[in-house]
Amino acid sequence: MHVTSNASLLLLIILVPAAIAIAYLYYRKAEIKKNQKVFLITLRAVSLTALFVLLLNPVLHYAVTKKNVPLNIFLFDKSKSMAVNNGDSLSVITENYIRKNSDNGRNIIYKFSDKLYQGVISDDSIDNNSTNLSEAISELLKIYSPEDIASLNIISDGNINKGGNPAYELAKYNIPVNYMLVGDTMQKKDVVVSDVYYNKTDFIESISPIKVIINSYGINGKEKITLYEDGKEISYQMIDLQSNKNSYEVSFSTASEKPGIKRYTVRCEDVDGEISYKNNYRDFYVKYTDNKINLLVISGSPSADFALLKSEIARIQNFRVKYLTEKSPDTFYESDYTGLGDNQCVIMIGFPTQQTSDALVAKISGEIASDNIPIFYIDGGGLQPLKLKKFESALSFNISDEQPSELRSGLRASGSGIYKSSDLVNGFPPVFLRQNCFDVKAGSDIYIMSDNPRLPVLSVYKSVNRSGAAFLAYNFYKWRLSKQVYDYGSFMNDLLTKTVSAIVNPDNNKIKLIPDNDIMSVNMKNGFTVRLNKNESAKTDVKVFMNGINSNIEIPVVKSGDGNYYGTLTAKEKGEYVLTAELHQDGVKTAEDVRKIYVDENNTEYLKTKSDGNILMNIASLTGGKKLISGELSDNGFLSVGNENKQKEYKQEVDYNLRDSFILFLIIIFPIILEWYLRKKFYKLQ
Repeated sequence: MHVTSNASLLLLIILVPAAIAIAYLYYRKAEIKKNQKVFLITLRAVSLTALFVLLLNPVLHYAVTKKNVPLNIFLFDKSKSMAVNNGDSLSVITENYIRKNSDNGRNIIYKFSDKLYQGVISDDSIDNNSTNLSEAISELLKIYSPEDIASLNIISDGNINKGGNPAYELAKYNIPVNYMLVGDTMQKKDVVVSDVYYNKTDFIESISPIKVIINSYGINGKEKITLYEDGKEISYQMIDLQSNKNSYEVSFSTASEKPGIKRYTVRCEDVDGEISYKNNYRDFYVKYTDNKINLLVISGSPSADFALLKSEIARIQNFRVKYLTEKSPDTFYESDYTGLGDNQCVIMIGFPTQQTSDALVAKISGEIASDNIPIFYIDGGGLQPLKLKKFESALSFNISDEQPSELRSGLRASGSGIYKSSDLVNGFPPVFLRQNCFDVKAGSDIYIMSDNPRLPVLSVYKSVNRSGAAFLAYNFYKWRLSKQVYDYGSFMNDLLTKTVSAIVNPDNNKIKLIPDNDIMSVNMKNGFTVRLNKNESAKTDVKVFMNGINSNIEIPVVKSGDGNYYGTLTAKEKGEYVLTAELHQDGVKTAEDVRKIYVDENNTEYLKTKSDGNILMNIASLTGGKKLISGELSDNGFLSVGNENKQKEYKQEVDYNLRDSFILFLIIIFPIILEWYLRKKFYKLQ
């Protein structure tokens, strides 16, 4: 225990005698009895001393011993899936029981669905379109320290469909997680459109594949799977459902002649007796963009290979091409290099060369890396490994430090069906390749190899952040010397169109808008991300607008540390809405991206119609928890004791400001009042 103040407490050595002196001087000539005078002086001195102490603003610091009482926290799942198989009924009964047996506040109840819900809140106020246990627990641990939690108890049907499995995160905190699985674990009769795989963005006048996964339970017979485009039936498939088989795959394809955004629906026919019809369909959007791809073709020289490549590119209508043929270290025949502009892909053939200046190499490679432009590299014979290495981060291969050697070989297709004309290359005249020079990056798809030795020739590399391709052969101009024998035109057309389309992002815009959900329910919170594909200027501004049914609003966005912008939208009425993300630079709108969302009912919560305890069981296993049954909740040992290991004594520092002390106040006021009363009485007695 110790005391601190605004000034040194040593002042009391002066102030206490001063208080006594002041009191003495006040009464030294008083004509009263000696004992009365001493008593009044004492009262005055005590009051003044207490006043002086108060002016010093003293604070008393001391420690007290406390014992923490850890809490049993109950999380009740309020997502839509709980109502599918009557899981909500037992959940409500359990919740009511715990509220009546709260054990003086040691049993705390929270609700969760898309997030954690605190306080008294009606189920109707909860966004129940997803089940995100990870988010709920993350928010819970912001409210309570792990040491304050005796147990975490989850009452749910176990159908967690967002946020992942929090088991390993929880295992770090020494919190036993128990769970009660509610709802029927037996699968009822149902047919479900469980998943749809498709390209969210595709080129016009190209085939856009759609793969649909159908799950069926307890159903035999024919089932019609129909594809709708903007509400109109455009295709259907018939499948045979068998009660002993649960999963089926159905394929469709779509196309569009014009740019735009189209809504598609895959729907199963309703079957009598299904547990739910709300999972018999899936809605999604596909954005079709102009299939004209802007290409920059840089050649190290006006070679025969380049002449063949140039003539074949000219036959492809989907390419808008700019050519640069190297003339001197810093110049090209066609024009000077002025930047990448709006080009979406760079084809480099035999570039850079021995004469290419380091400054030009640095400028082009730097802009390609900065703007994340894919490279389709074609070996042109005049390789300079050290200069090409400057482009390595954007290439689909690494460059070996070994001394390369040249070899001559025929080519052979790998058998992939993506390049429909690739088999033609099997009989073409041999070409030249380099050995001990190129190492194709891990994860690349290889479509053509050399005959002997087997070296990758045509490869395509795609990752989250970077795409690229390579054709690592040269002297292929000889293929056209026997035009009547070799259909090199079909092969080159297929090679160029398929490879460039594979590595170019159809959304290669300066700005990209990505909603979390294309389909949402009324009042559902739907997050979105705005990603910029180009470097921001100092005066970059991002705006997002939503237009639709009685709605024309700007939605606030917040920039995150990862450079992306995030926001959340809701809609109060059903219908189709248009989202527009705008990029403003230096006060001028420089780009925009448009998407659509459809507001009706997000049916994610209905895709599973039975309770599934796998995730909850995994969490309990890793944290030392257990599965609960309803009867255990009436066991007072569970509800009141919790984890006794966490009931520990600890010291807590207490700061007590004496200015707030009622006793000090009395020490000042009471002697003054008593002194005043006695002084009047003593003087009357004289």
